[in-house]
Amino acid sequence: MYMAAALRSLGIGGSDLDDPHSPVRGWEIIPQPMTGPATINCGLAGTVMRFIPALASLAHGEITIDGDPQARVRPMQPVIAALRELGVTIDDGGRGLLPFTLRADGPPRGGHITLDA
Repeated sequence: MYMAAALRSLGIGGSDLDDPHSPVRGWEIIPQPMTGPATINCGLAGTVMRFIPALASLAHGEITIDGDPQARVRPMQPVIAALRELGVTIDDGGRGLLPFTLRADGPPRGGHITLDA
């Protein structure tokens, strides 16, 4: 639910594959250009809060990543630091936590990083 909503917030299309007469379940992703401004609610979904920022760094515009109050105490500094090393501008108020806002202007410069996961 949160992942599909996050992708839709970035402008990526999709459609449900939950046909009761089909063995295939899920969500089909339809690639689209990603743009902000967008606010993404991760809820408590760790997968969303850790993968969507990297995906959002490929977009154009301002993207705010937030979550439930309990998610706001989960450490995001490794993800934030890794994206900064790649040239992504992120405002987290120096906290290393949700919420934070990244300014994406297309693909980051790239390179090699070390991420403590």
